[in-house]
Amino acid sequence: MPMTVRELVQDPDLGLRVVVDGALDRPIRWVHTTELADPSRYLQGDELILTTGVWRDAGISSERFVAPLRTMDVAALGYGIPTAGGDVPDDLARACQRAGLPLIAVPFELPFIAVTRAFVDREYGGREDALRARVRRNDELVRAAGYGSGIESILDVLDPRLSAWVAGPGS
Repeated sequence: MPMTVRELVQDPDLGLRVVVDGALDRPIRWVHTTELADPSRYLQGDELILTTGVWRDAGISSERFVAPLRTMDVAALGYGIPTAGGDVPDDLARACQRAGLPLIAVPFELPFIAVTRAFVDREYGGREDALRARVRRNDELVRAAGYGSGIESILDVLDPRLSAWVAGPGS
């Protein structure tokens, strides 16, 4: 099950804070860091975009930065607080509010790689668990088939109900 914006925000190790609420139950496809004024050509949708607002220094307005993110249907925008004691710029919060784009404050002390790592660990950790379960099941099948335990043992590995179904009533 893909990680949602809400699940990432609720990770206690990250200390993220919702500034502009929205569709927090959307799944995140990927976490992408950018300072480009228009990163849309690099996006597919459902990303969490992380930025420190360097684009602001180039004269790009918050409205102009948020517009292509909305067009590309990103899941949320994470703004890395660039200074200790700083906060998310009000104009960025307003732009996200108007666009219906969730805005997340990333604490000054938290490197973006920690956000990406939390996402990747969750996303690929689940896949790894599923793969391990499949490998264990295949090992059990090989043991059942290799030791001549019979069809019932193989069926028990696949699904214990199959053995009873194949054997029929009264067996």
